[in-house]
Formats: sequence, C-alpha cells, structure tokens
Amino acid sequence: MSELVENSEPLMPPPAPKPEPTPALDLVEVFTSFLIIPNEINKLLELKVDQRGIDFILMLLDKSPDTLRHISSQLHTVLQDGVLNTDDVPVLINMVKDVMNTDRNKIAFNMLSVENVLVFIKTVLEILIIKNYVKVINKEKIFTLMDVSFTLLTTSLDTNVKCVDCVKRLFSCH
Repeated sequence: MSELVENSEPLMPPPAPKPEPTPALDLVEVFTSFLIIPNEINKLLELKVDQRGIDFILMLLDKSPDTLRHISSQLHTVLQDGVLNTDDVPVLINMVKDVMNTDRNKIAFNMLSVENVLVFIKTVLEILIIKNYVKVINKEKIFTLMDVSFTLLTTSLDTNVKCVDCVKRLFSCH
C-alpha cells in the first residue's frame, strides 16, 4: 500500500521579480543625442509630443543645461523602483516648482509659465517613455494627476470675505 503524505504548506507561486531600477539618466546627453536631428523631432511630433515642450527642452539645452541635470537627478530618485507610477506624482510636481524657481537670467523669461513648465515636464516624460528610457504604469493617470494638482495649486480662493461677515451669517436668523 502506498501512503499519501500531506504537505501542510500551500503551494504559492514564486514572487514576481522586482523591476530593475532605471539607470541614471543625463537628460542633456539624452536630448542632445537626438533632438539635434530634425527628423527625430518630426517623429516625436507625429507621435503627438507637444511642440511647446520640445521648444522648452531646446531652450534649456541652450540656456540652462544645469536645470536639465537637476531634473535628471530627481528622475533618478523617482525611478529607483524601476517604474514611473502615480506614487511619483508629488516629486514630479516638485520638479515643476524647481523649474519655475530657476534663475531668470538662465532661462527664456517669455517661456516661463506654470503651463509651459508643466507641458515641459510631461514632454520630458513622454520622450523618455517613447525612447524606452522609462517604464510607466498608466501614463494617462499620472498626467491627469499632475494636471489636477497644478489646477488646485494655481486656483485662487476668494479671500475678500471678511471674518465679521462670516460670523454675522452664522448668527443671522432667517
């Protein structure tokens, strides 16, 4: 007679391998290598990459490559887990703030607006995704969260209401 041996441990699939961290990127090097070729820019435009973002990148390459290097180091931190996901949005928003605070003498002042900088950061990410430098989980959700975050941050609240008026409304009898 054969005996059945019961195994008390349930069969579990092996854990999924962790994604490899994304290697450190030098955005100056990455963008210089292909944005100087007009055909490459045309390919990006065909893929619906925003021209304003490409123009911003070209301006930074010319006037402030250190800004791109700073963003490179921030991206390296964000991509330590090997993927761009919604958890990274706060750092991406902070990157926009950092660009906005760039020395005005190092950047084309007429291009420096929250909308342009947001488009720039999204364009950087879009290009890195297209060129397979960055893996992403749900790009549209990340970009939507960035948009909503900046809408909230740039929305002005009506602070003209006087405190006395608020108190009067609280205690008024209707």
